[in-house]
Amino acid sequence: MPKGIPLTVRLPEDLHAALVERAQLDARSLNGQIIFLLREALFPMVDADAYRYTRLALRDMPRHTLPRPMARARKRPEGN
Repeated sequence: MPKGIPLTVRLPEDLHAALVERAQLDARSLNGQIIFLLREALFPMVDADAYRYTRLALRDMPRHTLPRPMARARKRPEGN
């Protein structure tokens, strides 16, 4: 792992115990577990296809329902 910036953090005992237990379950060091959890919280993985069945093609999208701008007035043919 590349070197990083050293940081001292004071953790409550219960949080420290939970992090140590989780790190052991995930076969990581405490430092590695903290970095993993911070990255997961700050940069969550996104499933690009999560909404693939709800996305619509342009032809399937509802038409514009707001009032349309008024078109230019057409010149009536003279004599009517």
